[in-house]
Amino acid sequence: MIDQTNGHAANAESNYRQALSIDGDFQPAIWNLALVRGAAGAPQEAIALWRHYLTLANSAGAHYNLALQLRAIGDTAEGEAEMTTAIRLDPSFKDPAVRATP
Repeated sequence: MIDQTNGHAANAESNYRQALSIDGDFQPAIWNLALVRGAAGAPQEAIALWRHYLTLANSAGAHYNLALQLRAIGDTAEGEAEMTTAIRLDPSFKDPAVRATP
């Protein structure tokens, strides 16, 4: 995470992938790799990672981030459904300030 927040996304990505090679269900690595891949313009990979994460934990933040990636590829209907789920799980996601910083 430190590499990711310090602008070293490639190193962070490598570390997350290494962690997942040891434990493919390691939730912090899935979460952070999904963020890195989404920010790198790889929404399909980010979507797959968010969906995998959601098989392990039902998280409002994960539904929110999945919604953003779905919208990025033009799947607005599924994106809206995921956003609705995020808001149902955590009503604070209705607040635009929260939605800007999941």
